[in-house]
Amino acid sequence: MKNPGGRPSLALKLLIGSILVVGMIGLIGVKQVKSGARLYRQAQVMLDTLVEMTVASQNEQEAHTAMAAAYEEIGRIEALLSKYRNDSQISKINQHAGEEAIVRVDREIVEIVQRSLQYADLTGGVFDITIGPVVDLWGIGTDHEHVPENAELQHVLSSVGYKNIEIQGETGIRLREPQMALDLGGIAKGYSIDRAIEVLRRHKITSALVNAGGDIRCIGTKPDGSPWRVGIQHPRKSSIIGVVPLQDAAVATSGDYERFFMRNNTRFHHIFTPSTGMPVSECQSVTITTKTAEMADVFATAVFVMGPERGLTFIEASPEVEGMIIRADGTMLTSSGFSYQPVNSMHSAF
Repeated sequence: MKNPGGRPSLALKLLIGSILVVGMIGLIGVKQVKSGARLYRQAQVMLDTLVEMTVASQNEQEAHTAMAAAYEEIGRIEALLSKYRNDSQISKINQHAGEEAIVRVDREIVEIVQRSLQYADLTGGVFDITIGPVVDLWGIGTDHEHVPENAELQHVLSSVGYKNIEIQGETGIRLREPQMALDLGGIAKGYSIDRAIEVLRRHKITSALVNAGGDIRCIGTKPDGSPWRVGIQHPRKSSIIGVVPLQDAAVATSGDYERFFMRNNTRFHHIFTPSTGMPVSECQSVTITTKTAEMADVFATAVFVMGPERGLTFIEASPEVEGMIIRADGTMLTSSGFSYQPVNSMHSAF
């Protein structure tokens, strides 16, 4: 599963990297369009990545007011969900792991955790928000990243298991085992984007795109009626492999190039198999398109962990979900309904 944001030491790396991961095509600066609306763009470092917003409006002040409110909402969610902030409600839950008392949190936290448990069941347990101890042990992206000894790994794996999350009523959560830790890195960015989109809609925005380090969702089309165009990062080059058209939809990519280190010519990255605690080795990247950024975020991680064949079967069986999988050898699988425009030659295996 993905390692979440919240550590300032990674912000500058991701500020640069997010420009390459999944970028907007042709959306630089403010642009006049035929409808009379203009595209206004802002960018802030939040969620330990670069969060970019592009909003179409005929009124500059209204556009910037809407974006300011959307950024404020993302900041609120980050304060709730980041396990790297000692004052967050997720940290509060983690600090009381193994204790008998139920931890009381906002209803919003319980709802996110409940959905995470549903995703875990839906994906056969490969999406597991109790992966936190494994993430901390590897320390990828920190100054203590290393390949753990097997004994270390087995010790923390005893604390991983989403079925040991207990929910009581609308505001109560307990982690049954000591050393358990929730890590919402596989869902937090997507959820934040969806909330930001809802804020923009409340401000009467009918054409917009929000990009949080490659997790993207748009409202409608561009003002000229054409789809938003999103580039998919090549997992081994500083270029894109294709362009995905989006209209009232979301896209997210998980890749082994986002956060990793090399040891003896082996790539160790930040997406782990919950059952083994090891980085997944069958994929270079997975791109998912669907209706919400939360689902795209979750399923990109889950399909990456599943591997190419099982992952493609999962995508094909999931309503309104399409995807592209790049195997470890660089060959590509695409689902039957995945729409994209290739920009360079890669062998397609589907």
